[in-house]
Amino acid sequence: MKQTVSSNRSSSRDRLSRESLRREWGIMKFAWRMAKRYHVMLFIVMLLEIVIGVFPAAAIYFLQDAVSGAGHDILSLVTRQNFVLVILVLIVYLFLQKGSGVIATFAVIDVEYNIRMQYLSKILGFSSESISKNLDNRTAFSMTQETAMTSSLIPMIYRSFIRAPVTIISAFILLIVISSRMLVLVVAMMAVIIGVSLVLRSKQKQLHREQYHETSSLLQYFNEWLTGHKIFHVYGTEGFYRRKMRMTFDKIAEVSRKHKLYGTAQSILVELLTYVAAILFMVFVSDSSGSIDIGIVLSFPAVILLIRGEIIKLVGGYQQLANTESSVSRLQQVLQMEVPSETGMEWNEQIENIELRNLSYWYDLPGKESEESTRTIILDHANLKLSKGRLNLITGPNGTGKSTTLNLILGLFKPKEGEVCYNGKDISQYTRASLLSKFAIVEQEPFVFQGTVGDNIIMGRDIDEEVVKRYLHEYALDYLIGDTNDLSLNIGPKGRALSSGEKQRLALIRALIGEPSVIILDEPTSNIDQEAATLIRNIMYDLAKQHLVICVSHDPLMTSNKDQNIFQIDNGNYIQRLSD
Repeated sequence: MKQTVSSNRSSSRDRLSRESLRREWGIMKFAWRMAKRYHVMLFIVMLLEIVIGVFPAAAIYFLQDAVSGAGHDILSLVTRQNFVLVILVLIVYLFLQKGSGVIATFAVIDVEYNIRMQYLSKILGFSSESISKNLDNRTAFSMTQETAMTSSLIPMIYRSFIRAPVTIISAFILLIVISSRMLVLVVAMMAVIIGVSLVLRSKQKQLHREQYHETSSLLQYFNEWLTGHKIFHVYGTEGFYRRKMRMTFDKIAEVSRKHKLYGTAQSILVELLTYVAAILFMVFVSDSSGSIDIGIVLSFPAVILLIRGEIIKLVGGYQQLANTESSVSRLQQVLQMEVPSETGMEWNEQIENIELRNLSYWYDLPGKESEESTRTIILDHANLKLSKGRLNLITGPNGTGKSTTLNLILGLFKPKEGEVCYNGKDISQYTRASLLSKFAIVEQEPFVFQGTVGDNIIMGRDIDEEVVKRYLHEYALDYLIGDTNDLSLNIGPKGRALSSGEKQRLALIRALIGEPSVIILDEPTSNIDQEAATLIRNIMYDLAKQHLVICVSHDPLMTSNKDQNIFQIDNGNYIQRLSD
């Protein structure tokens, strides 16, 4: 029985090892694919690295040969001609090494740019539904630090997996030529170093994963703090969240210390083995009379240091590859996600009415999509018709599906059953971009970004600045551009220079200036004072005469107005009701 258990454990370790090797090979292939436009440049680097790898062994061989040939008259080698030759050789070696480094650095910069552009293009192509389900606060982190970690694999691959093996092989050939006894000693040293390093590597890999996980948690905590800092201040509970972050800091520090200790243990081992090898060298390389070839005496330390250094690079590269696994997996997760196809007809008409026909939408719990019992049903064979001419008001308790309804109307979410129709036509037959070009939206918390008043309204569209100024005057915001009539006033991060009412009106101008068919407003009066709310309500009633206006609101002053269509979401359906 014990033999069976032992056998199973051994088999499990073998499988894990093979799986680990497959993943790491996949990581290198991924880095190589990301460098697809730079393979010629990287091939040049590879050739230079091979030359550089052979260079030290060749230099040691010629030194040993010259010293052994000179016998006891070593001083005869110290001539101006030999000195100049050595300087020239070192200069050539330096230029080869630095030239390879410069080319590799340029390649890394281009590869990093390539990964980030692919990553950004992929994210921009996602639907809102995909973004809400699959992306989180690590997205920006992935596009910066994790991309840099992945692109750094390029020089590591050449340094550790091309130059280091070539240098080690050439050093072994040198040992065969110089002294077979030296070869036996170095092979034994190398085997011990690699064996122990691989054992330590598995622990370091585990520690790196723990560090990655805790760093992700810290990033999440920090983003939550930025979002909810006001709540923590109000309730006087800053210490509660500070403790959560401090515990994560402590965990990261603890894991980092262990990681450093294992790295230090490996370094000490390598140094000790080098000293042991130097002592054993004096025993094994001397002949029966106890004399030693002076050329071998001089060349041996150089060979030992050369091989030791390259073994460290080889093992270090393998460790870097393992440490980068989490970062590459994160990038691959996003880059391999499917982007919705934009095939379909172009929508070229004004939208007069919108209809949801027998529409159902639900959320599935992760990993249990096939089980109906895990579904959270939002809409259940619901029907809704919204038309131009009167304000269309959608109301209902929180969590009943108001925001989901807006996303379905915009085509940002796809219905599980049923269809969304504009002017009686199923929108699934048309491209999302052409449909959205007919819409404008003002959210509950208007999106305002760091930049100028003009940037926040125009947003890169081809719109005359005079039209913008006219709207600013009409909506009582012309004081933002002052007497200079200049749109370049900077409103600060998230529009900190503006009040909530000013943000709402600015978002309305942004919406109207593109001449949309449909205007969607999500709780437009919820976070502003009564004066601003009255202004916004009057604007909406006026807009509804010329546009298809859809408003989600709990505002009792709006639900009491008779000049509108009111739809309440109840039990997964829409019920039209009279004004209060």
